[in-house]
Amino acid sequence: MSCASTTIPARNIILNDNWDYYVPYAFTTNHVDNTRTLTPRAGLTSSKYTTFLPYGLPTPDGATAYLLTKREGTTLVFKQVYGMEPLTPYLVVTGAHDVSLASDQEQQIPTYQQATAAIGQSQINVSHYSLRGTTTTINNQTAAGMGAFIMQADNLWHRVKKTEGYTAAYIPPYRAFILESAGPTGINTLSMELIDDADGIDSILTIDHDGTERWYDLNGRELPGKPQHGIYIHNGKKHAK
Repeated sequence: MSCASTTIPARNIILNDNWDYYVPYAFTTNHVDNTRTLTPRAGLTSSKYTTFLPYGLPTPDGATAYLLTKREGTTLVFKQVYGMEPLTPYLVVTGAHDVSLASDQEQQIPTYQQATAAIGQSQINVSHYSLRGTTTTINNQTAAGMGAFIMQADNLWHRVKKTEGYTAAYIPPYRAFILESAGPTGINTLSMELIDDADGIDSILTIDHDGTERWYDLNGRELPGKPQHGIYIHNGKKHAK
């Protein structure tokens, strides 16, 4: 992440994917650019990714965000959420289009010490497993020693194997991973189930910096105006009208 000075507030910052997080001073910003784009994987109708960002943002257009909620055997169950909190590990599912992780919300950017301290508090725990995030690179040897599971292109969680001279299986910064909280089980692959929201939510409200309200349906299509009825999401919270 780049910041030319310690002046507060900053107006625009860049989170460089694959660069470890190092921000010595906390500051506020109106916009975050992120060099990572969630690009659809060839031949798939949907693609799964993990995120662990030092800033919050509404669920990106064209994507659905999930949090780990429980375990059923070797299946991890993730439930849909609205809005993504800072320093929280998420599973993000995209469709046929690129998804940006940029943010136009005014918010405070934490120092790297604050981010590191928050990591242990923000992990999501279920029976035998936890979903965790990192803001720094975890190399192959360390990830394998931890017994970490990472999301791979087949949309399954695979245990990281230590491979001499091979460093491709590692955990980059700003990703989430799974750890066994009850010690090694010998399981090498975990599947998952995704639960979408089914309680009548039908629109999402966002507000531009100039105060303009924009309404979207749950497929990401902008609506011509404010819905006259139903349940909507604003700042990650449900509102009924």
